[in-house]
This record gives sequence, C-alpha cells and structure tokens, in this order.
Amino acid sequence: MTIELCNLAVELCNLRACFSEDNGSIARPVGGGIPASSGSCGDLVAYSVQAFRGTLHRMWSCILAPILAAAPAVDPRDDSRIVRVPQRIIAIAPNSAEVICALGACDRIVGVSKFCVYPPQLLDRPGVGGLSDPDLERIAALRPDLLVMRGKNDSLERLCEDLHISIYQDETDTLPGIENCLRELGARLGLNEQAKAIIKEFHERINAIRSRNAGKTKPRVLLTVSRQPDRLANVLTTGKGTFLDQMSEIAGGVNVF
Repeated sequence: MTIELCNLAVELCNLRACFSEDNGSIARPVGGGIPASSGSCGDLVAYSVQAFRGTLHRMWSCILAPILAAAPAVDPRDDSRIVRVPQRIIAIAPNSAEVICALGACDRIVGVSKFCVYPPQLLDRPGVGGLSDPDLERIAALRPDLLVMRGKNDSLERLCEDLHISIYQDETDTLPGIENCLRELGARLGLNEQAKAIIKEFHERINAIRSRNAGKTKPRVLLTVSRQPDRLANVLTTGKGTFLDQMSEIAGGVNVF
C-alpha cells in the first residue's frame, strides 16, 4: 500500500512539473515512476493521467478486495428473511377468532379457545384450552405459525419462543382497540383491503346509531355479562371505559357502573 501511494505522489509531481516549465519542455521526473522524455508536454500529460488512473484502480482494489472477501455470500435460494403470511393460526381468545373470520381468514384457523362458540364455522375446530389452562401439547401438534392471544401466560409464551411461533397480542378492550386489532391483523394476514372495508363500515354503523339516538332521553343500563342461571346472583357486569360501556353510550344509554 505504501509503494502504491509513493508511486501516486511521484506521478502527480511529474504532472505538476510538466505544467510549471516555462519553455514547454518536459521536466525530468524525480526518482522514477515515469521515464524522462523529450516528447511534448501533452504526451507526458496523457501518460501521467493514464498512470494515475491505473494507480487509483489498484488502490481501490487493495481497499475493497478484503471487504468484499469478508462479506457473507448470499444464497439466492435462501428465503429465511422473507416475511411469510400466516396460514395456520390458533386463536386463544373468542374475540380474536371473530376478527380473523371477519377478515375472511376463517379457513386459516386450526385451533380455538374452549370458549369460542362463534362463528359456526369454528365449532368443529380443535380446542386448545383457554388462556389460564392452554393445552400446550395440542398447540404444538397443530404446528401454528401464528398464535393470537389476549393477556399473559408465561408457559404459552415460552412454548411459542421455543417453536418459533409468532404471537399477536389482541387488545380489544375498547372500540379503538377493536379497530386497531382489525388493522394490525389485516396487515399480518395480507388482508389490508378487507380490514379497511370493515373499519369503514364499522364507523358508518356507529355514526348512524349515534345520529338515531341524538337528543333522546338516556336510560340507565345494567349490562349483565354473566350470572347464576336460576337467580340474579354472582352477577358479572362491565365497568367504565370497556367496549361494552362504550357501546351502551353509543346506543343512547348510561351504564350504571
């Protein structure tokens, strides 16, 4: 590398000396690199420029060759970096299954939560337990490439990490959360246009309901999510800020809780 730089310096000095001669004759180079000549200055300029280009080429080769040699070879058949669209989905939450089916991907669901009862197409799909008691062996046997869950379960998340199964955390506790879930799952499943259409209809229907109930008296509402079958006991209701509370408000009611 040092020899290359020295030759470059000599060549540049020779070129400069050529133009500094008052009488137009060729200055004798110092130290070698370009032989002395009695030819014209133009000849020496042409020779020096050619040598200069050659030296630059050799310098760049010295710099780039080790870098290129160290770069990892890319196999055109290697598709490990391709983002694949999920084709085998397990939905641990019933609401997640409904969203996926609404997007038109019901046929990709290979396993569902034990609480999943809608839509009817999913009633014959293998059950994999719930969030608190997932059937890890069955989940592994179903070979999913995406697991959609709502909440946390350390053992389930470890299984997915070990088997390289992608996880999507469903956050459908509010109406904006439902919209966001539609948008994000639509993107993951390659169904962006379907997601946009559903979200558009979603807003249109909500706005129509709001308009229909505008100015009306608002009744106080108790939303019962579950209770003891034979009496009004062990009641589970919904609080402020949940999507059921938001739906009550849109429908023109006031949640008593």
